[in-house]
Amino acid sequence: MGHELADEHGVYFRADPDAVVEVLFDGRRIWSIAAKETTVDDHGVRHVEWPRALCRFLDGRVCVALRERDHEAPFAEAEVSFGSGTGRVAVVDFEGRPLAMTKWGRLNNTFDSADREVIERYLDQAEEVLKILQHECGVAAFISYGTLLGAVREGKLIGHDVDVDLGYLSDYEHPVDVQRESFRIERVLRGKGFRVLRQNGGFLALFIPEGDGLRRNLDVFTCFVQGKHIYQVGQIRAAGDRSTILPLRRIPFEGRMLPAPARPEVLFEAAYGDGWRVPDPSFKFDVPVSTSVRMEGWLGGLRADREQWAWFYNHRAEEVGLEPTPFAAWVAEREDPCHLVDLGCGNGRDSIFFATKGFDVLGLDFVRVAWRPAEDYLKEHALPVTFELRNLNSLRETLATGARIARWPSPRIVYGRFLVHSLRERGLDNMWRLLGMALRSGGRSYLEFRTARDRDRPKHFGRRFRRFLTIDEVVGKAQRHGLRVVEQKAGTGLAPFVEEDPFVCRLVLESGDE
Repeated sequence: MGHELADEHGVYFRADPDAVVEVLFDGRRIWSIAAKETTVDDHGVRHVEWPRALCRFLDGRVCVALRERDHEAPFAEAEVSFGSGTGRVAVVDFEGRPLAMTKWGRLNNTFDSADREVIERYLDQAEEVLKILQHECGVAAFISYGTLLGAVREGKLIGHDVDVDLGYLSDYEHPVDVQRESFRIERVLRGKGFRVLRQNGGFLALFIPEGDGLRRNLDVFTCFVQGKHIYQVGQIRAAGDRSTILPLRRIPFEGRMLPAPARPEVLFEAAYGDGWRVPDPSFKFDVPVSTSVRMEGWLGGLRADREQWAWFYNHRAEEVGLEPTPFAAWVAEREDPCHLVDLGCGNGRDSIFFATKGFDVLGLDFVRVAWRPAEDYLKEHALPVTFELRNLNSLRETLATGARIARWPSPRIVYGRFLVHSLRERGLDNMWRLLGMALRSGGRSYLEFRTARDRDRPKHFGRRFRRFLTIDEVVGKAQRHGLRVVEQKAGTGLAPFVEEDPFVCRLVLESGDE
C-alpha cells in the first residue's frame, strides 16, 4: 500500500466508492467516512485527512480500526502512534465524556456513548416540550428529522446523533404569520423556564441541562404548507399538503409512544434522499439552492458565522487571555464611569476591565461560550458586569436592544472593538441602527476596526471572515444613520497582538441630531 493504516496525515484504505467506513479508536467509533469523498491514488488506495476538530487529540498511541457500515468486524486494524505522546489517545471533553465526529464536522457527545439514565431524563424533557406545544401552544407537534428517522427505522435513537428534533405544523401559510406564531411559541417556552435560542423565524433551539453535566440541544422546527408544497425549516421542500402531517399517529420510540407525521416517508425523501432507509453516519445534508433561498427569504437566518466563533472560543480563547486591550484603556482614560455596553464583547476581557474602573457594564455577544472565562473570573470577583446573548443579524433583537439602551440615563457608552470588520452586511446595518437609537438622547460610541489597509498584513489567527472597509466607507455609513464623528485616529501601533500590528481606525461617534 505504501502507507500505514493511519498516520498523522490521515487514514488509508481500499473500499468501493459507495462504501461508508467507520474509524474506531480502541474499539469506539470516532468518525465515519464516505468513500466517495476521499482521494484515490494510482494503486486504488483511498486517503482522507483527519478532521480539523480531531487533530488536537492525536498525540499518543491508539488502536485504529476500520470497518464498513453495518459490519461488526473491522477489515483493518493496527496500533498507531501520533506525535510524541506515550499515553493512550482519548477523544473526550473536559469532563472526560466520550466525543465523536458528527455529520456537521464537529465533535460532540453522541447518544451511543451516553448513560441510559441520562438519555431517559432527556427524553422525558422532550416529551414535556411536545405536550407544551400541543396543549398550551395549540399546534400539532411531532418528532422530526433524525429522531423520527430512528423511530421509523428501529424504534430508537440513532447512535451517532446528538440531539432530539421536534417539529410542528403551523396553522398558517403566509411566512409573516408563520413567524408570528413561532415567536408566540417561543414566549410560551421561555415562560416555562426553558432557555431558548432563536436560529431563524421558524427554528428554535432549546438547551436542556442533563445529569451528566451536558447541556443538550432540543430543536423545534416549524413545518408549513405554501401552495402545493410542504416545507420544514432546515432542509425540506416536498410536494404535499397538510395530509402529509395530519392526522398524527403514535409510533414506538425508546419504549414510549410518541406522535409522528402521517406520511413520514415524504419528509425523509426530501431531507435524506431515496436511501433514507439505510443508516449512514457519514451523511451530510445537500439542500437545493432553491430551497435555501426560499427559506432565507421567508424566515431569515440568525446563524451566520456563529459556528466559526463558537469553535474559536472553544479552541483558541486561551491565546487571547483576559488582559484588557489598549483600546479599552484609551476609552477609560477619556470617560467617567457610567453605563457602558460592550457590543460584541467576545471573552469579556474589556467588560471586566471597564467594571474595575467603575463602569456599569452590559456585555453582549451572539456566542454564549465566548464569555465563559469572564464568568469564571466573576465567580471570585464581585463586579458590575452582566452578559447577555444578542444577535445583530436579528432586526427584532437590534431594535429591542437599541430602545432599551436609549432609556438609560445619559451619559452612556456603546463600545465596539473589532466588531465592524467582523459583521456581514445585515449585521453591520443593524449595528448602525442600534447606535443611532442608543445615542439619540445622549452618549458616545467608541469603535475600533481593521481598515482596508490591513487586508494584506499578517494575521495571528490566520484566515477568518473579515470585511476590510475603507475609513470613508465606515464614516459614510455612520453619517447616514444620524451619527457624526467627533474624533478619528488611524494607523498601526494601536492594537498590537503577539506578532501582528494591524492597521486600525478608532472612531468616536455622537448623535448628529441637534
